[in-house]
Order: sequence, then structure tokens, then C-alpha cells
Amino acid sequence: MQSLSSMSPSLQSRVKNVTKQAENLKLNEHAPQEILVKTDDGFQASRQLFGDYSSDVIEEFQIPKNMREDFDGRLFRVQLPEGMTTAEAMLLMKADERI
Repeated sequence: MQSLSSMSPSLQSRVKNVTKQAENLKLNEHAPQEILVKTDDGFQASRQLFGDYSSDVIEEFQIPKNMREDFDGRLFRVQLPEGMTTAEAMLLMKADERI
């Protein structure tokens, strides 16, 4: 697991900018330091995308054939770097057009 100090200065700044907002998010029960992320089906650089967040792909879920067309994307379970909360990651990634 990467840490906050291993993040680029730009990412560290972006995390600090959303911290207050993230503290006010009401999240359901979840695995700390992890997030599920859906990308477009045609998106090929997913691992690079998560590297931009100093995060690691734990697994990519295989979408059953009968659901692929309706799902229209790829689903990843991602390990967040130490020091980034799930709420912060949600806010940051929500603004990313690749997600």
C-alpha cells in the first residue's frame, strides 16, 4: 500500500482540498482504504488511471456476458493509499472524466 507521502504534490493538494467536504459525507458500511470504480468499457489504461491516484488495483470483476451490454463498463476494486479516505477518493474520482 502506498502512503500519502508517496503521492505527487498535485494529488496531495487535491486531497487536502476535498478533506473538509469528505468529512461531511455519510457513507454506508464499507471496506476502509478501498473503493469500487467503474470505468468505460473501452477504457484500456485503467491501471495507469489508478496510478494517478497512487492506488493499486486489487481485482477487476468479470461482468457476466448476459450483463455486459447493460453494464457498459469495467469494474475494479481499488486499494487507496494510506492517508486517503474512501470519501476523499470518491470526491476526487467523481470529477475525473475517465471514471
